[in-house]
Amino acid sequence: MPDIKLKIQLNGKSTTLAINPNLTLNQALNENGISSVKQGCETGDCGSCTVIVNGHAVQSCMMLAAQVEGKSVQTFESIEHFLKYQPLHDALLDNTEKDCGFCIPGIMMSLEALLKTNRTPDEAQIKDALNGNLCHCTANATNAKIILTAIKKIKGDF
Repeated sequence: MPDIKLKIQLNGKSTTLAINPNLTLNQALNENGISSVKQGCETGDCGSCTVIVNGHAVQSCMMLAAQVEGKSVQTFESIEHFLKYQPLHDALLDNTEKDCGFCIPGIMMSLEALLKTNRTPDEAQIKDALNGNLCHCTANATNAKIILTAIKKIKGDF
């Protein structure tokens, strides 16, 4: 099947991707050098492929790439350099198996979507935001108390 040109805002930059129309967003991003969007379950259950599309956290394995034509797509690559998230990133790393971290980009994207709309979430809101994210090596990565403590350490605007 021939490639189509997909025009999106990828991590804040106008981007055109040549994609096969049958690809999921997850596959299209991976084929175009976005390595943080993991391919886990491919059924929308694990959250490892979570990205933000037009401000909403979505599982990219459950969406065709063509569905994001003209939309904004944000991946972990867009936030990994922000020092303001360091306490949150450190808390997640400290509570997973040291050699893993597979789930962290997806968890961070779910939390980024939450923090964009709610700068002071409570534990219930954090649990709700992470409902679609699983940590296979330890449940502590999605522990709302640990995340809430880290969020309180973050200074500045989200």
